[in-house]
Amino acid sequence: MRMYSQFEHLDPLKGQLPWAPFHEAQNALGRARSILRVANRTGAEIQSIATDAAQLIEQYFEHEKERKLDEIRSDQKYRLLETDEDGNFIDFKSEAYDEYDIHTADNTPDLDALTEALEWGFDPATLDDVKDVKDYEYYAVFAICFLADYARTLEFKLQLNPIGWVKREKGTYEPSEVAQLGKKLFEAIEAVCFAERLRAVDRVEQKYQAKIEKLQAGAAVRITAEDYDRMREEIKRDLQAEDHAQRRERSEANNNIRHEKNRNIKQSVLDDFAQNSRRFDSAEKAADHYVDQLEGRGIKRGHRTVADWIREYARNNGIRFR
Repeated sequence: MRMYSQFEHLDPLKGQLPWAPFHEAQNALGRARSILRVANRTGAEIQSIATDAAQLIEQYFEHEKERKLDEIRSDQKYRLLETDEDGNFIDFKSEAYDEYDIHTADNTPDLDALTEALEWGFDPATLDDVKDVKDYEYYAVFAICFLADYARTLEFKLQLNPIGWVKREKGTYEPSEVAQLGKKLFEAIEAVCFAERLRAVDRVEQKYQAKIEKLQAGAAVRITAEDYDRMREEIKRDLQAEDHAQRRERSEANNNIRHEKNRNIKQSVLDDFAQNSRRFDSAEKAADHYVDQLEGRGIKRGHRTVADWIREYARNNGIRFR
C-alpha cells in the first residue's frame, strides 16, 4: 500500500465493515474515525492527508537512497554498488541492504515507513487545504487505508494471469487470504494505537499549557513570553522524547525481524531455484516466475531484487543459463 489515492472500497467517514471474518475490524475503524472527528475532518481533507503521506514516504525513501549512497561512497565500499560502464550508479547490490540497513519500499513495512517519514519531514504547513493537521491524524488515516485494503480483499481476489483484482463469486477465502486479511487488520490496529498515543501526548501538552497560562495570570512575578515558551517547549520535549524512544525501540526490533524475514524469503526462492534452475533461460525469466509466486503468497518483492538474488546465486554456484 503505497499510493493512498482513493477510498472506493471504504468510505472513510461512514458505513461499516462486515462482521466476518474479523469483527475487530469495525472497532478499529470506529477508533480511527473518532480521532478524525475531533477536528471535523471531511472526506476531502482525509484524502489530502493520505496523499501527503504517500508523497512524504516516497520522498523519505529517495532521501534514504541518497544518504546511504553517500555513506557507501564515503566508506569506499564500491563493491556494494551496481554501476554502468561509465561508473554511474544504477542500484545497490543485494548485500548492501543488510550491511547498511537500507530502507526501501520493498523491505520496510508501511507503518514503519510512515513513522520514519514523519520524523524526517513532517511539516503541517505543506497542506494548504487541511488546517492545523496533527501527526496523529496521519496514523488515523493510515489505519483507514489499511482497512480499505482489507475491504477490497473481502470483495475482490487477486488474479495472477492476467494480474489484477476480480470480484469474488462467493464469500469464501483461502487460508492465505485469511492470513492477509489478518495482517491488514493487525496493521490497522497498530496504526490506531500510534494515533491514540500521540493524541494523548498532545492532550497532556495542552493541559500543561493551560496550567502555565493560569500560573502566569496569578504570578507575583510576571512570567515573560520567553519563560512561557521555554517551559512549554521543555514539557513538549519531555513528552515527545519518551514517545520517540518507544517508537525507536520498536523500529529497531522490527528492523531485526524484517531482515530475518527477508533472508528467509530470499533463501526460499534460492532453494527452489537450486532444484529447478534448468527451467529458466535467464535470471530475469526466473525472477518473473518467483515474483509472481511470492505475490501469490502475499509477499511483494521487486523484480530487480529477485533477479539479483538469482544472478548472484548462479554466479557463485557455476550455473549457466541457456
